[in-house]
Amino acid sequence: MINFIKDNNTSTITRCILDGLPIPIALFNLENELIFVNCTFQNWFMYQSPGIIKLADIMKRIDSLMSNELNSILEDISHNENLDLIKEVTVRTSINKHKNLKVTLKRLHSEDFTEGVLMFFEDKLRKEDNLEVYKKQAHVDQLTGILNRFGFYEAFNAIEHKVVNDNLIYAVLIADIDGLKTINDLHGHSYGDKVITMTAKSLSLSLREEDILCRWGGDEFIIILANMYSTNHLNKVLVRVLDRIKNLTTTQNPPITLSLGSAICHVNGDNLTELIDYADKAMYVDKRCRS
Repeated sequence: MINFIKDNNTSTITRCILDGLPIPIALFNLENELIFVNCTFQNWFMYQSPGIIKLADIMKRIDSLMSNELNSILEDISHNENLDLIKEVTVRTSINKHKNLKVTLKRLHSEDFTEGVLMFFEDKLRKEDNLEVYKKQAHVDQLTGILNRFGFYEAFNAIEHKVVNDNLIYAVLIADIDGLKTINDLHGHSYGDKVITMTAKSLSLSLREEDILCRWGGDEFIIILANMYSTNHLNKVLVRVLDRIKNLTTTQNPPITLSLGSAICHVNGDNLTELIDYADKAMYVDKRCRS
């Protein structure tokens, strides 16, 4: 197995997102050092270059693909914030077969990765298809198949305009799995992942197509109940969620239980941030009542 060192300069969230993308991605710091490669890059190099075990070896391999220009290119980009580079390279994909790929290097700025250079490869012949795949991968939680936080905000932005213009209300519902740490300790993380997946499925079956379901954190889910015409709808959903999770997990030992908190726009807050905060506090009140 290739031992790719992942530097602390890349945050956990950055690594998680990049690891989920189906394109080979590498990160360099401004000293032109390769500090991170995602899982797709790792698998690609294991297939293309058996025996590579060090980041320095990968640097040489990339440099040879780019006609020994890599360090010079990185130097130029590191000293010029507005300079990006797109270059065509040829790689061998199997014996006696070659493929033209487009390699892009871009200067990177973000809150959790101060500065550096991002490099990724694209198959020129499948660019449009790849873009849809990349977008989906970046917005979907890999374990459950529902939206992650990034996908949640994009989905919410899509309905917010309609809510405002049509004078509708929406509600925020937060669900937290009770005792997941204890479940992991007693039965292992593989079983814990199964509990998370079953919960996501149960929540999904309790909602309408226009509602939004997101895995907010490890054991926490957030739901937007869109296009609500009355608060009675929220109460019905709360009952349906609890009934469905109970029926789905009666054979589990222990059965899955949820703590719930909710908030209604213009009642418990006027924007999404206020509603999430209110629902989160209500969920913890519910959890304390259960313990």
